[in-house]
Amino acid sequence: MNVSNNQLTSLPLGLSLLSKLKTLNLSSNKLTDNFPISLGKLSKLKKLYLDHNELSDVPLFVMQLSRELSVLSMSHNQINTTLDGLNRMERLRHLNVSDNKMNRASAVWTVLLRKLQLNRWVA
Repeated sequence: MNVSNNQLTSLPLGLSLLSKLKTLNLSSNKLTDNFPISLGKLSKLKKLYLDHNELSDVPLFVMQLSRELSVLSMSHNQINTTLDGLNRMERLRHLNVSDNKMNRASAVWTVLLRKLQLNRWVA
């Protein structure tokens, strides 16, 4: 499902009812860290795109998607925390967190990834 480029500031609670959803593109909106926790019920989700929003942290519901998620893209946000919690995501193979405000990576989870994009971090 692609709902990118819609100036969204929040998401409808009903989105979590799409239990068979495999790809969700929420890029280029105005989303902050205030996501419905019920999105963690999207247990079949494999690809999640949150690029070009206003995130300052990894949304809590992302940690609940550890079963199937293989692609997580959160570039061009304001993320300023470490990503240590992502090490539980055993199937995550592509992580894009470029152009954020982080200043260190966690070596624990980087070895599991096939593709890691970290360019333009704040030093």
